[in-house]
Amino acid sequence: MRGRLEDPAEITYRLDFENAPLDHGSIEELFARACAEWSAVAPVGFRPAAEGDGAGVTVSFERATHGRCRPFGIDTAVAHTGPIGAQTYIHIDHGRAWKRDGLREGQFIPLYQTFLHELGHVLGLGHSPDPAALMSTNPQTERVERSDRDGVRTLYGGGRPGPNDYRVRPDDPEGAVLYGLRVEGTTEGGFFDTDGDGTDELLLWRMDAPGFGQLVAFFFDRRGRPLRTTGPRFGFVDGTAEISFAVTDEKERFLILTYPNGHRIGYVFDGQGAPSSFTGELPAPNRTSHRRLEGDLDGDDRDESVLH
Repeated sequence: MRGRLEDPAEITYRLDFENAPLDHGSIEELFARACAEWSAVAPVGFRPAAEGDGAGVTVSFERATHGRCRPFGIDTAVAHTGPIGAQTYIHIDHGRAWKRDGLREGQFIPLYQTFLHELGHVLGLGHSPDPAALMSTNPQTERVERSDRDGVRTLYGGGRPGPNDYRVRPDDPEGAVLYGLRVEGTTEGGFFDTDGDGTDELLLWRMDAPGFGQLVAFFFDRRGRPLRTTGPRFGFVDGTAEISFAVTDEKERFLILTYPNGHRIGYVFDGQGAPSSFTGELPAPNRTSHRRLEGDLDGDDRDESVLH
């Protein structure tokens, strides 16, 4: 997840038809259909901006160098989306060969699938490691798939919690649900302040071989809502090691793996909560992960719980 919108139910958009590869009516129809696909799975809504009003999302067709954006044509990107916020943009590479919909065929790229994927970024979703997802880097679908739906519902709600979900503040009817993240018997987690800002992040990791040692960190806003994620980062944990954490007097923050033979390896977190390998002398663990997940998500010195 890249971030969240404060008011996802009323996202306005404006289509700039200059350099449009299809007729105006087709582009309007394809974009409205893509908006409706997302609105069907989560409490998000889109409408055209009124004449003279600013738009939450501006969609335009650009080519090569355009403004301060990364130029089209220097890599395989066919579109890109601006930062998460009240006013952002979707840029489509005018220099490509476009068709209406379907899947990519040779040089011909489906505009509907591209709109659908970029709207996922507008809503706050990043690229997914799930190869079946619409939000994968090379999508082979023109639908919002299960992992895409789980991601947008984690951000904005909708749907009913299931056995593979984590419930934040389970006694609060407005507590967030992290959808589809738990794999029975293989997913573990713990709370730890990875970036040193005084609030805890929820770290989840896979202990099984198919999980490839992946580590994901969930960051929350002051209301306990999911804000963004980092990861999955692969190869960071090992099912044979005990996972613990440490904070030193110098405020360095560590993830530590301790093996049955006593050998330890560690990762140090930077100011943004990103872990990297550490080769010096590791501190003794002073934070442990535990089966009942509890941590201070909002910095009020009281722990919130997460149930699965």
